[in-house]
Amino acid sequence: MRWLVSNFWLKFAAFILAVSCWFYVKETLSREQHMLSKEGVYSENFTSKRIPVQLVLEGEPQEGFKIIREKIVIKPDSIYLAGSKATLEDVGFIRTSPISISGFSKTFTKKVELASIKGGILFKNEFVEVTIPIEKSP
Repeated sequence: MRWLVSNFWLKFAAFILAVSCWFYVKETLSREQHMLSKEGVYSENFTSKRIPVQLVLEGEPQEGFKIIREKIVIKPDSIYLAGSKATLEDVGFIRTSPISISGFSKTFTKKVELASIKGGILFKNEFVEVTIPIEKSP
């Protein structure tokens, strides 16, 4: 019981720390909300939507080789977008930056950036990992 009454300075320090943390969190949330409203994203109709990633390929593999399209792997194969309902309404997919497959003769994996999307839409993943299987043509 004595320790509960004593150690005033320790309790005072804990109180100051708790109040400081509260102000820090409040300021951080306020700053983020201000950023979103400044970008025109924050509103009463703010929502999120999951959309597929669409692969963009350029060129052809080396002569005598082909891409096995059914075995292409994109990780992640879809991403979440956030924005106003009106902004997200028309978005059905997001494309990768073009990947050149010219001259390739074997399977490869590449980290690829997602193409930009119209303003007012936020998304976390900026890159996807793509594995493109290439085999010898029969």
